[in-house]
Amino acid sequence: MNDSEAAAKQQELRKSYKSLMICGKALIAFGAWTALRVILSMLLGDHSLRSFVEENAQSLEAGGEVTIDMIVVILFVIVVIVCLIAFLFNYIAGHGAYVEGKTRKKGVVYIIVTVFLLLLTGFGIVSTFLPEEAPPAAQENQETLIDAGENTDELGDSGSLLMDLTQLFLCADILYSVFKARKLSSELGEETV
Repeated sequence: MNDSEAAAKQQELRKSYKSLMICGKALIAFGAWTALRVILSMLLGDHSLRSFVEENAQSLEAGGEVTIDMIVVILFVIVVIVCLIAFLFNYIAGHGAYVEGKTRKKGVVYIIVTVFLLLLTGFGIVSTFLPEEAPPAAQENQETLIDAGENTDELGDSGSLLMDLTQLFLCADILYSVFKARKLSSELGEETV
């Protein structure tokens, strides 16, 4: 390999490592924002947790000892735990990509988590385009079916789709950059840990 080819490959290698660092930071920030957005929308949004529980209070209160406040707190704790787990996946993938881009230390766990996030996000995007089944009660009553269709949140669906596409792009770019960087570093004979 001549000097100009080696220099070009070295430049591509630096670009791949830089991309890993940028996408890693972005994936961590994206995970934090998603968790925060979900928690705040459950507390303050139009479809808040309290309004959901109050609408379904008769079916949720079985023994009479359970109050609406207790149900709201329990559901809120479950939502927070799920959001923290989702953030943890984004953090593992993002931090691993950042570390490999910065220190050239190879990691495997973050690649597996990134593939998992990529697949999960891809399935989420596909499910966005699948038609929603109306509940059996709505199928019997045509007016309810029409009313249910009028209450869809198109702006929220578009925002969710945009966020899912962004996460899909970040995960795909991390995977592309890590495999490209590893291939180039092996071609150049660089030592990596």
